[in-house]
Amino acid sequence: MTHHPDAPSGQPYSPPPWPVEVGPNDPLPPPGTVYHQQFDPNSPPPFPGGTGGGGKKRNWFARHKVLTIIGGVFLLIVIAGVAAGNSADPTPKVALPTATIPPTPTSGPAAFMADVAKVGFGDKDTTDQAFLTVGNKMCEGFNDGVSYGDQVSVLLESDAKPTQVQAETLIRSAVKNLCPEYKPMLP
Repeated sequence: MTHHPDAPSGQPYSPPPWPVEVGPNDPLPPPGTVYHQQFDPNSPPPFPGGTGGGGKKRNWFARHKVLTIIGGVFLLIVIAGVAAGNSADPTPKVALPTATIPPTPTSGPAAFMADVAKVGFGDKDTTDQAFLTVGNKMCEGFNDGVSYGDQVSVLLESDAKPTQVQAETLIRSAVKNLCPEYKPMLP
């Protein structure tokens, strides 16, 4: 029979049913007592030199910090998109720069130059202001009694080598924009 030093003399020692929590002032169990630890399969193994792997299991967010951060950023982007009024309207919310196209003049020298530039004139640069001189010469020709057909022939024989349409456009635009008084002379 085993006697414990703290047990009253002559009485056998009967150990308490273990495991029990032992405080700092409680008597120690007798030597050779086997402790029954509960095994938690989810707890990590004890670290070498550490106090063991018990302890409270950390939550999912604490164990997956990178995924938590990425998910948080994604959630913020989605919330910002919804807050900005993400609608199915394809029109942009910001005014885009637009090219300003000057209005085409309806009459006068600028309208004559625009007409000539639209159709071209042979191998010549239609932005050249010399075309304005040619248009004025066509008006002088009508003033001198030169017919529409003769003026078209003169232009077709020029070194610019215009097409029939280009020559006729130049003459018609000259009359329309530079000398409208000769409109009755046009076919």
